[in-house]
Amino acid sequence: MTTAKLGNPNEWLASMMGVDQIPGEGIAFESPRGRFVTKGGIVRNVELVSAAQGQTRETFGFKWQKRETFESEAALGAMRQWASNRYGERIVDGSWLADHGPMPLVLDAGCGAAMTGLLLFERS
Repeated sequence: MTTAKLGNPNEWLASMMGVDQIPGEGIAFESPRGRFVTKGGIVRNVELVSAAQGQTRETFGFKWQKRETFESEAALGAMRQWASNRYGERIVDGSWLADHGPMPLVLDAGCGAAMTGLLLFERS
């Protein structure tokens, strides 16, 4: 695995996208990789934003906002056990992050309630 040496995540992302800098919230920009806009702090491909995404947000948004459900100690305990069985204790205890320098850049790109991300990155 290669780890980027750039300290600023925005610099790293800009370099990966082939632009000098990532514009601020709501500003669309062109990149050799396509047309993008930053919404909610996340760079999104304009061509991939669709009505279906809006429908998904409306359908699941209520559940995704119920943080007390998936951030409870009971839910996180069950997730810890599942992750430990699946990935090993080193992943769950967070010691694997040290392999990637003092300030690793991590992208948790998934869908759902982010329970695995909450568990794996709670110490950082």
